Amino acid sequence: MPSFLPRGIYNVADWSKSNDEPSFTENGEFLGKIGYPEGMDGDQLLLTVGRGYCTQVSGTVQSFQRAVVEQPEKRACDVGLYHTTVLPSRNMQDLVKVVDHPDWHEFGARVVRARSVENPVPMTTHDSSCQIASSDALTGETKPRRPYDFNNNYVTAANNGGEIDGLPADELTAIRFWKVFPNRSDKAEFKNSIGNRLALLGDVPLLADGSFKAQLPCDVPFLMAGVDAKGRVIKRDQVPQSLRPGEKRVCTGCHQHSSPGRAYNVSLAFAAEPVRLLDARQVPGYENNIKPMFERRCLSCHVDDVPLMDYDKLVWDFFQESVPPERRVQVSETTDPRRRYGLHRPYTSKYVNNMFARESLLYWKAANQRTDGRTDATFADDIDFGPNHPVGITTPELRSLAEWLDSGAPR
Repeated sequence: MPSFLPRGIYNVADWSKSNDEPSFTENGEFLGKIGYPEGMDGDQLLLTVGRGYCTQVSGTVQSFQRAVVEQPEKRACDVGLYHTTVLPSRNMQDLVKVVDHPDWHEFGARVVRARSVENPVPMTTHDSSCQIASSDALTGETKPRRPYDFNNNYVTAANNGGEIDGLPADELTAIRFWKVFPNRSDKAEFKNSIGNRLALLGDVPLLADGSFKAQLPCDVPFLMAGVDAKGRVIKRDQVPQSLRPGEKRVCTGCHQHSSPGRAYNVSLAFAAEPVRLLDARQVPGYENNIKPMFERRCLSCHVDDVPLMDYDKLVWDFFQESVPPERRVQVSETTDPRRRYGLHRPYTSKYVNNMFARESLLYWKAANQRTDGRTDATFADDIDFGPNHPVGITTPELRSLAEWLDSGAPR
């Protein structure tokens, strides 16, 4: 079992899918999908059940109509409430209907009853400041749930954060924090791969035992990541958090599920003063920082073979349309060029991995070395570093390039 998953989990119903795709069929009839589980008496689950095709990924209206025309009552998806009688559920027939009116969708029901829940004693700072700490950031269960598989790593990284597969844990030297700005309008006034503008709060070095303590602004969303000695992200979270005034959030590891981890009161962080990260600064941007660097360091050689002067072609080129044909990475045997060369996230182009500078060809060429812990010979089907690429880029410029990529490659 993947190490970061809680133990004892199981599939509630193998006949149901979680993905946004048509449900399984049996004798030509679409079975449906389950969701919104809620515990109820008898160790059973109250479920939202969608019976039918149940997906928005249908291509066209005509293809959707063809898919459901032979279904009972031409049913596309009828959502109602059911409960299980056995776990795991073997088929839809062992569910009992609670309510499922043909004219309505019923979903997301809760069981309302008195519950006895132990309330843990919260840790506080006693002065309304906000802190986050870990007794051991070097220990955790963050390994990818599947081995590295070029152009399929989105399956691993989509919902779980992630780390660069294969790097030793001791490369982690600090924890980085970004301030996350909420999107306050429907019109995006920025562009990056994260979906929100970021500002850098700073890095907190790990203490000798791998622990840390930081003071952050209260009621401010933040993202966190682990960085190496050169300030490059090697593992990261993808879900913003925030701290309420007076809150002190303490972890005993990084996604540490299978063991309690080191007690906080025996870590060096327990008695240490927190590193104060209360003011954020702007992260590097393409137009103001990265493009001028390319003009200084790269244009004497790269005139038109790499679109360094065009942000969209450099960063957002999923189908490698801006890559010379002889340099494109083939990912499929199909004759359809978009499928033949189509890259999946975290790659947004051949040059940019939107999670890690250390997995981005653009950074490799600037650093004149492959930095993801692999060699070109490790896999035959991924992006290669290629021939030696001497550059005159300075150490501060290289760090700025890495920070730009790790911050979502903002325009």
